[in-house]
Amino acid sequence: MLTISLAVGRLLDELLVVEGAEVVLNYGLDRVRFPALVPAGSQVRLHATIGTVEPGPSGTRVRVALEVELEGSEKPCCVAEQILLYRA
Repeated sequence: MLTISLAVGRLLDELLVVEGAEVVLNYGLDRVRFPALVPAGSQVRLHATIGTVEPGPSGTRVRVALEVELEGSEKPCCVAEQILLYRA
């Protein structure tokens, strides 16, 4: 799971840019599933959809629905919800 988490973090940095946020904290993953195995050297692609955005005293919490697609597979290799905390 650590490898998927690192890969998702890098891919998500390319997809999601929040202006004015000085600090982004990885608050964690929720509802993680691994429907398919990932053979070594496989190509993956990340689909991300912003879910809820909740402003609060410690920052803005954003939930992002993630689906990691595996080339040549009908099933995604990972489905999860990433929780990020943005601080100005």
